[in-house]
Amino acid sequence: MLPNQTLRQRLSLSSCIVAVLLLNPAVADTIEGSLNGESKSWNVLKQQGASTATFSELTPGMQTVRLQGHVEQKFATQGTLSINFTLMNGSLISPPEVTYFHTNGFMPNYGNQDTPAGWELSISEIEGDSAHFVGRYEGTLKLQGKPEGNEPETLELAVEFDVRATRDE
Repeated sequence: MLPNQTLRQRLSLSSCIVAVLLLNPAVADTIEGSLNGESKSWNVLKQQGASTATFSELTPGMQTVRLQGHVEQKFATQGTLSINFTLMNGSLISPPEVTYFHTNGFMPNYGNQDTPAGWELSISEIEGDSAHFVGRYEGTLKLQGKPEGNEPETLELAVEFDVRATRDE
């Protein structure tokens, strides 16, 4: 195949991908709140049946939940907020685990070490492959891993969420 034909095919394929993404943008729920007093919003991304908000059933009546929000309506590590918890018959069995990724890597990051200052959860429904979680988290996140610069030792996080999650098998 000639180099110009290969280039044209790649450009044509790229154009098709861009057109598909523009016609089918990611649908996003949001997690709203503040980080160190600064107002923030995180997008829970949903596209083509996949979501960054998921739940799975470990045993009958026991679910693990992961609500992951991104700063923009696209996948990226930097700025991502993750709220994870496990329920047994609708009740929380341990404090939620919250992580904030302030860099492009997974470490260092900020995570909670203790029971949060505030936690509320209302499960509107878990039905089939969909679940609706409404809640609030407030707590201190501590720097975990080797600092990359002059990051603060702690961050104060207060968020509210109203998110539909999809079943993750």
